[in-house]
Amino acid sequence: MSPILLDRTGDADLPTGYTLVTTERAFLTAAVQESQLMVRGNALCDWAAGFYQGREISVQETESPLVFLHDLVPALSREHATMLLARIRPHLYTLTRPWRLPALLQLLYPNVLWDEPPSPAHAAAWLLWLHQNQPSREDAPLRAALAAQWQQEAAGPEAALYAVDTHAAATTALLTWLDVEADNTYATLRPFPGELPPSLLDESRRRWKKALAQSHGQALPELLARPLVKALRLALVQVAHEHFSRQAKHLTSALFAQLAPSLTTTQQDKLRKLLPPPPPPALPSAPAAVATWFRDHYLPYRLWQVRHGDEHAAGHVHMLLHDFAAWYLTNYRSALAGGPLAPFLAFNRMAALHQKQDTSLTLVVVLDGLHLADAQQLLRALDEGTDRLTFVSYDLAFAPLPTVTEFCKDSLFRGVPPLHIPKVSPMGEIVADMAFPVAKLDAAKPGQIVFWRVMEPDATYHERNTAAKLYHEIDAALDGVAAKLVDVVETLAAIHNLRVVITTDHGRLLSNAIRTLPTPANMQSHGRAAWGNADLQFPEDGYVVEEEVAYLHHATFALPTDAAVVIGEQAFYTADGRTGSEIHAHGGLTPEEVMIPWFVALRDFQAPELEVQIDGQGRAEATGQLNITVTNIGAVAVTCTSVVLHFANGRVQTLQLQLPCGPSDHVMHTVEMAGWPTIASTHDVTATVTVELPNGQAYTLDAAQVALTSEEMYTRSDILEGLDL
Repeated sequence: MSPILLDRTGDADLPTGYTLVTTERAFLTAAVQESQLMVRGNALCDWAAGFYQGREISVQETESPLVFLHDLVPALSREHATMLLARIRPHLYTLTRPWRLPALLQLLYPNVLWDEPPSPAHAAAWLLWLHQNQPSREDAPLRAALAAQWQQEAAGPEAALYAVDTHAAATTALLTWLDVEADNTYATLRPFPGELPPSLLDESRRRWKKALAQSHGQALPELLARPLVKALRLALVQVAHEHFSRQAKHLTSALFAQLAPSLTTTQQDKLRKLLPPPPPPALPSAPAAVATWFRDHYLPYRLWQVRHGDEHAAGHVHMLLHDFAAWYLTNYRSALAGGPLAPFLAFNRMAALHQKQDTSLTLVVVLDGLHLADAQQLLRALDEGTDRLTFVSYDLAFAPLPTVTEFCKDSLFRGVPPLHIPKVSPMGEIVADMAFPVAKLDAAKPGQIVFWRVMEPDATYHERNTAAKLYHEIDAALDGVAAKLVDVVETLAAIHNLRVVITTDHGRLLSNAIRTLPTPANMQSHGRAAWGNADLQFPEDGYVVEEEVAYLHHATFALPTDAAVVIGEQAFYTADGRTGSEIHAHGGLTPEEVMIPWFVALRDFQAPELEVQIDGQGRAEATGQLNITVTNIGAVAVTCTSVVLHFANGRVQTLQLQLPCGPSDHVMHTVEMAGWPTIASTHDVTATVTVELPNGQAYTLDAAQVALTSEEMYTRSDILEGLDL
């Protein structure tokens, strides 16, 4: 016979085949007719219990979900508990007894975070969930109770974040953690370990717009100085560009200089028009100082002058071009004999790289005709495409004369002046533009060089020279080159130490070159250069200047033939005698044609992005089980090679390990550790962890959490127990 069910709280489910009774009259009728009854209501249940006890009929109290909820979360009101029960009742059968807070919240809001242990990454997920959701008020006590557990279990500064329990508070905490707000409360938790939702980026933009508007743009240096993650930094740059485009009166030279490296060529040009830079100072004499003068003074002024300047600015630039030509011709000739400029010459720099003794594979990306302003666009695209390249050098080199591919390219590949090209082999394998250099790099030995010859941006400059949107097309071409290089970086096996050098054979004129110069007799010309027999009597210094053209003696300048290079902004007629103009020609002596980028990056040079947590248990002085949990959010596999535990009593214990963790992976390894600490020694334990990348690079980091428990054979209370004291 089935027992009579007593539902005192009125919230139990009615089993199949049972009759529900809720009044005394109905009970009196059913009690003598029905064998499967559920009696509902506290007073009626008391009466029914007495009635059936006298008749020796068994009764059974039903389990109350409301009581379970209240026992689990005493702060939950009956009203809210009833509302919650209505939401989860269809799924109560899936819950095991006793109920757990994570399981209940999983029914309400399916998410893996409810059952995960506290950590900085988990705290970030908690805040992001609150930011992206508007949870109901009735279940707030459940969330608060579970968050309180997390807060007690958390071992680091992330504990405070579990006190946050509203959308608004979570948004503020996230923006503080991400340094959108000027507050160092969570500085020890950097870098932020989560993905940023669009809504958080939008809120960041809104706050930056307000800060820039209220400060008239002067807040920018402080905002740029914050350690923002890449997505936020890119968003800040766009906000700043929009602000100054609308409020040109707020823009200063100093602000533009800080912002410009992060802007596209088109964006830079838009702001340059609003802010004429000061004229460059006089040309210095030392090569390193000339490089600084070019990058910080000449180039910004030249770019502005070409697109927005007046005749006065053009006259000033013309004077600078002649000054630079005189300086370079004198110093280049001296450098060929070992003078001060020698280490800065591109072919000498390449020879030095070839002689460098290390274990790195070097990929030299030689873009054709890349001037420095275009190189900055390439760097921006690379920065957006991968986190695995760290640029360690943004140097400049000096191209050989004349600045055309016929003389410069092979000079770079062989590390010698153009005169000696036929006598020397290339210093590494040369990969064609359309080929993919990964196979050559994989086959190369440590210390070897692979050249990747890229035809951009020269191909686009020549093919689309008269296009109305040439600069947009150049940016697109460079973005394409960056995407290919990112592919190389991500595809090449991680065991290789990879060095990437980004350079070019020559630069190019930043202005429009008018073809007004006839090609000298007995010479062939290309753009702004010509070569052949000059049929001149050269003085001791080896060159002759005739108005806007410098004639170079082949022996003095280590060339296979004499050459003629343009100093000003003109060009030679084409081979068939055509005049006209050409945008961004090359071959001449201007600073932008001669001074070329020499950027060096190392792959996987920064510490990997991962978190390590350690816990375990064992018997004091015996062998225990140590759990090492590694969360690797980076793109490269790591191997944990050692763990060093530091105990409060000064004891240090080192474990040598080989524990792998793949990219974007989460693994736990269990190892045995002898000499398990005593109970007293398990408090305030810290640990340092050494991890190794596939290329052999090692990094040491602090464990995010260490929690050890110990059992002792005897405790002090055991020893004292039973003594007659």
